[in-house]
Amino acid sequence: MPGTKVVRRKMLDCIDTHMDNEKNFEPATWLTRKQAGTYLGLSSGTLANWASMDMGPGYTRIGHGRVLYRLADIEQWLQSQPRQAGA
Repeated sequence: MPGTKVVRRKMLDCIDTHMDNEKNFEPATWLTRKQAGTYLGLSSGTLANWASMDMGPGYTRIGHGRVLYRLADIEQWLQSQPRQAGA
């Protein structure tokens, strides 16, 4: 049975492989904070600030620093935002 470090490394390698194609925005796609910011037209810093204030789209933290956003969660968050008249 593989150790925890081996399993974690394989999981991260799988995520990295899946995210190599940044134009692949299928519902199961996971995006880095930078990719999510690009998709939303925001900086990764804005997303980090929002996350610290419990705002913005949901995200998943893997390990001690890797933050990933699921495209489906971003889309759902966008749909839940109030629309401004004339916008």
